[in-house]
Amino acid sequence: MSGWAQKARAYREHKVEVLPGKFIRFLRPLEAETAQFRSGFSLELVCKQITGWDILEQDVLPPGVGSSDPVPFDQEAAMEVIGDRGEWFAKIVDEMVASVSAFYQQRAEVAKN
Repeated sequence: MSGWAQKARAYREHKVEVLPGKFIRFLRPLEAETAQFRSGFSLELVCKQITGWDILEQDVLPPGVGSSDPVPFDQEAAMEVIGDRGEWFAKIVDEMVASVSAFYQQRAEVAKN
């Protein structure tokens, strides 16, 4: 990825706290992608936007099963973790909606000037 593309991507990256001090990072959908979300926020669409996290096994597995090791991030793990935690999914969706709304609001402000 080029330096400029990395800068643009970093501008779209947001994070949401799912547990105290534990964050999931996601990209605000590109404007061209927002049409996909008009019929709802499916697990697949939301997880596609997730770019990383800082969660541990003990954050997502039962006591005695999960360790203090980090959960490696990939799309398959995201589907398992987010799909099994409705409250996390809701927080991510709420923050994703807020990020898209802020994007359009900022665009409207620029257009006024």
